[in-house]
This record gives sequence, C-alpha cells and structure tokens, in this order.
Amino acid sequence: MTVPYGYETLLASDVLEPNGLGLELYEPGGRLLMEVFRDDDADRALSLTVHEIASLPLSVVEWFLASARERLSS
Repeated sequence: MTVPYGYETLLASDVLEPNGLGLELYEPGGRLLMEVFRDDDADRALSLTVHEIASLPLSVVEWFLASARERLSS
C-alpha cells in the first residue's frame, strides 16, 4: 500500500502490557504523529493516539485510519 506524501508507517507488536499490535504514522522527518493500537487483551479494541500535530492533511489522516483498520482487524 502506498503511503501518501512521503509519510511512513511502522507495524509494531507489543507482547507485554498492553498486549497487542499497533500501526504508527511518521512524518517525512521521522517524528511520530499518531498510532492506532489493537489491544488483544480487550476484545481486540482499536484506539487512536494523536501526538503533537500542528497540521496534517485530512487525506493522510483518512488514509492512515483506513489502513490501520484494514491491517489491524485481521
């Protein structure tokens, strides 16, 4: 899947507390912008954490959330 505008994603697994899988979005300069986490101990519930963001194109946010739902729901 192509990431728009040079942003990068990283799929990360956590086996400690909380146990789950996350998708992180990084700006082209490498700063973490947001992450969606699937908590495997809480019925695989998805949660969103937004880090310090001054401005982000809505198309990037929409793409990231759709990608996270697709990649973390399986």
